[in-house]
Amino acid sequence: MMPLHPFLKTSLKTAVLSAVLALAGNTATAADVVTQVQNFGTLGAPYSTFYGHTFTAANQPNAADTFYDDYAFTVDAGAFSSISATFDLGSLLQISNLSARLFKGTPWPNSTPGTLNSAELLQRWSAVVASGTGTGSVQSINPIVLGSGTYVLEVRGNVTGSSGGSYGGVFNLAPVPEPTGIALAFAGLGFLGLTVRRRKG
Repeated sequence: MMPLHPFLKTSLKTAVLSAVLALAGNTATAADVVTQVQNFGTLGAPYSTFYGHTFTAANQPNAADTFYDDYAFTVDAGAFSSISATFDLGSLLQISNLSARLFKGTPWPNSTPGTLNSAELLQRWSAVVASGTGTGSVQSINPIVLGSGTYVLEVRGNVTGSSGGSYGGVFNLAPVPEPTGIALAFAGLGFLGLTVRRRKG
């Protein structure tokens, strides 16, 4: 086997070292980043609004970074409301690993996501789609009954397009009958059934 010329040997070592450093640099720069915080304020049911994020080439995170978008809202004291969140697959573009979760608390106060305890987490990460685009819509946060307090619908994913990416969906808050109202409704149905039986007898 012919030995390499010293210049070629040095060039080869430099190329290998550069590749290793580039890989190490990519690994080191991967991070979790809060890219958007939106507060819907104090809501009364019924309430419905669109939510989403369009990343451009100028403002998108690195492909290795995971973005976190927080959508906060507050439910009035004494109110019983049911939240659901739907993603529009037709507006999903160049984003992979898209998922959503719901927690009780406030949005992250800085650019890096924090940690949650089990009491704060109302629904764990629910995957929307692995990658690509689609048509129609998909339910990500199933209806959950909420008491009073502040909540955050959080969305995360990776922007994979060289020119950015986007996602969108619909956030719904619906009224839920109070337990006393449900009990009275069942009592009324029972009384009606008893009256019908007496008339037949």
